[in-house]
Amino acid sequence: MTKNGLSNISAEPGGREIVIISVFDAPREHVFRAYTDPNLIPQWWGLEEHTTTVDTMDVRPGGVWRLVSRDSNGNEFAFKGVYHSVVPPSGLSERLNSKACPVMCRLRRRRLKSTTARLQ
Repeated sequence: MTKNGLSNISAEPGGREIVIISVFDAPREHVFRAYTDPNLIPQWWGLEEHTTTVDTMDVRPGGVWRLVSRDSNGNEFAFKGVYHSVVPPSGLSERLNSKACPVMCRLRRRRLKSTTARLQ
């Protein structure tokens, strides 16, 4: 699966929602798996110079997940969340909390759509 570099980020002024649309050159089943397979998460989560480990990942409504990202100095940045809905392969939603930024608590919805358009 490769990301082709096409991302669109938008937000309404004064709004509380940010919409990020990314295009991947892969079937949506593969993209869903990249978000839900604990063996794949470390391959793409976080900064390139960090290492990430999956501490917990229970992919079901009400299930929790926790990831730890470590920098080269050994500093740890923990992220955790609770799955609200899991609908393979069309998407999932989750509440995200970060110990690195305690005020950051947000609901993420990942909607995966298929397209037959060929990218140039």
